[in-house]
Amino acid sequence: MSAGLPWPVAYTVSGDDCATRMPLGHSAPLAEAVRDLAELDYDGVEVQVRETGAHHAETLARTVGAAGLKVYGIGTGPVAAHDRLTLTDPSPDVRRHALARLLGAARLAGELRVPVSLGQTRGTFLPGLADMQRVWAERAVEQLAEEAAERGSRLLLEPQSRAPRCGTPRPRPSPSSTRSTSPPDWSSTPTTSTPRASTRSGPSPTSPPSPAACNSPTPRPGGP
Repeated sequence: MSAGLPWPVAYTVSGDDCATRMPLGHSAPLAEAVRDLAELDYDGVEVQVRETGAHHAETLARTVGAAGLKVYGIGTGPVAAHDRLTLTDPSPDVRRHALARLLGAARLAGELRVPVSLGQTRGTFLPGLADMQRVWAERAVEQLAEEAAERGSRLLLEPQSRAPRCGTPRPRPSPSSTRSTSPPDWSSTPTTSTPRASTRSGPSPTSPPSPAACNSPTPRPGGP
């Protein structure tokens, strides 16, 4: 598929350690997903992982390689999406477990010599805690980036939206404003849209691949 392009074409899949398949990626188990993608002439995959480490590298590479594909990246969305572990959670134990999971993913990425990405597992700033959460996030991201570099990988930060989560209700105008001849002002209320879910289990050869960031748009802490 990448013939004539300066980069390989990859698609998001879920690792066997994931409790459920991640949205915006192939919905089949890993071995089946890579076979489907090989038939569609993809070059490789980004593998979303939940709880893994360097010792899983050989098995993962063998499963993906059996279909003639390569692993081009390790994603960490399931750490938050499945287990609700983030680097900015008010609980020290939750933050510690989140960082441990991410460090394991970085070690796996290092063994495979591919990047590791960080998206929604950064967490969300809460009113009254944002300043402290920013410190927690910066310290954790620094440690994660150092671990990735030492292992031969690198950390990629996903530029996710800071808008409210999907499903957050929009405020309704007051009765007085509904009687006004002017439309209500929504400019102070950021919104986000979610791609419509496909009824197919995988990508079609005629449509562009879904973004590597396989999790739904979610607030991110103010950038480390």
